[in-house]
Amino acid sequence: MEGDESDSTRFTPWFSALDVSPPEENDIKHTELLRSYIDDILPLETPDEQRARLNLLRDLSEMVNQWVLGKLEAKHVIFDGDGTQAAGMIFVSGSYRLGVNSKGSDIDTIVTVPRDISREEFFSEEDGFVSMLRKRSEVSYVNSVTSAKVPIIEVVWNDIELDVLCCVIANSATVPQDPSELLDDSILFGMDEASMISINGPRVTELTVRLVPNIETFKLCLRCIRVWAKNRGLYSNKMGFLGGVNFQILVAFVCQLFPTATPARLLAHFFELYRAWKWPTEIRLCHPYPVSGLDLEQFGDRRSPGELMPIITPAYPCRNSSYNVSKATLAIMSEEFALAEKVCKGIRRQTSESDFSIWAPLFEKTEFFCRYQNYIAVRATGSDDDALARWGGWIESRLRKLVDEVQRFPIRQIYPYPKKFTLERDPLAAYWYIGILRHPIFSERSGHSMDLSSAVSLWLNNVKRWDTRSEDMEASVSVMQWKDLPDDKELFPIGKTADKAKHKKWMQLTTLEQNRIKSQSEGTKAAPVVEEEEKVIKEEKEEETKMQAMLGKRIRDGKEANEALKKVSKITSLFDLPVVNGIDTTTPFRYI
Repeated sequence: MEGDESDSTRFTPWFSALDVSPPEENDIKHTELLRSYIDDILPLETPDEQRARLNLLRDLSEMVNQWVLGKLEAKHVIFDGDGTQAAGMIFVSGSYRLGVNSKGSDIDTIVTVPRDISREEFFSEEDGFVSMLRKRSEVSYVNSVTSAKVPIIEVVWNDIELDVLCCVIANSATVPQDPSELLDDSILFGMDEASMISINGPRVTELTVRLVPNIETFKLCLRCIRVWAKNRGLYSNKMGFLGGVNFQILVAFVCQLFPTATPARLLAHFFELYRAWKWPTEIRLCHPYPVSGLDLEQFGDRRSPGELMPIITPAYPCRNSSYNVSKATLAIMSEEFALAEKVCKGIRRQTSESDFSIWAPLFEKTEFFCRYQNYIAVRATGSDDDALARWGGWIESRLRKLVDEVQRFPIRQIYPYPKKFTLERDPLAAYWYIGILRHPIFSERSGHSMDLSSAVSLWLNNVKRWDTRSEDMEASVSVMQWKDLPDDKELFPIGKTADKAKHKKWMQLTTLEQNRIKSQSEGTKAAPVVEEEEKVIKEEKEEETKMQAMLGKRIRDGKEANEALKKVSKITSLFDLPVVNGIDTTTPFRYI
């Protein structure tokens, strides 16, 4: 609750800063180039576009208030407001609330209603808010997904996409009127799980804003990471990668560790840190805290072995926001972190460059449709666009299960690409693609052929059991080679023929890597491979030694200093700190 003992805990970073030295001139220069580059490839909205969104939210707020007042009046419930309060309020979270949304981004919207209104009433097609939305001339699309764990209304309003959730404030006849009021934990009393998850979005966003040392630095860095993740095919919580909240927390954590760093330097730290992070050690922005009268389960109370990359939300109850991450997607992300780290190092070495295009290599789009020899294609069809949208949403949410089934086979790498495709030759269907790479050792032991039909059949049977599926909703899965991929601009923007050389290069690199793995299993290594590995290991040790040296500059007074030094003496790397719970960060460090 506001003002109580928990404030000193939740507003205190989990780790203290690692480096507070002023930025170098080169970093300042690179930051300006970075800002210019991002503004060029993905500009923020124009003033007119911003006004359009504000007008939309204003109209939506009035609709919510009118609808709630109407429902209360029908129930003969007197609204206990003071004349200036709204009976129902909307709050936004994510990129729009943080001011990092680009053109075409959707708006995550949470509608709060008082205890006398139920969720069922809100989603009712007869006289609920859903029916009110359908009557608006500005609204061209409404899809109410009530079967989900957290029911949602997908809306397109004047070509702006909205995701609308509902939160029932169960312990009050009024609702919060200001975003700051959402941080009062007392609003959670009596709240059901769906409401708690819904309101957690704006609560996390508001708390994150308070936990970062420099909001403008954080925003630019987050914009860059979002673009990078989308271009590299890593942006989708639903598909087992990371989404907006996950990246928001990861970027905020790096900002806490390096509070004086420029965005350009923070990008380098971001990739360096998460390339070497010892997962499943969790990432936290602040210390967990209890709330008197609430006994909600938090991360750590009962930890699941399947939580491979825990990224913990800061607001009570603190929970893992990345529980969908699998071994396959974590491996892909780790590979991309390492690649981006090397690119950032190369950019930082360019001290005399004044062209913002030096940042282009970091944001290059993935060559997913060139890097594999074999792909799994999932196809979905429906009777119309609305049916296909609902059916496709369900299938996309279950693709992680297909990945899990395929991983039971001798697969070295499996990459579910987080995007739905509509092909020119088949416009009434939706497609998803999964790249697969056989393991060079285990696949040989199991034979040259690999029959995935059992995994596919099991998955299809489970998918088709969806309780709201109609007979016209169909799905199929096929395994194909690269040569069989359709030559469609959605998959190959410059044409499949033009990408043959890239595919050939990827196959050569893959063959070399596969042979290296086989050689290692046989106890042999080629000399060039040994030299390259030793070089990489040496570079990584040098980087970790530098960070450890920064850590060694800190001291504490009295007994706390001795305890901290004992912990530090037991570790060999900065990245071992989380394993021993680091240092008690509730007491600030003193720098010398």
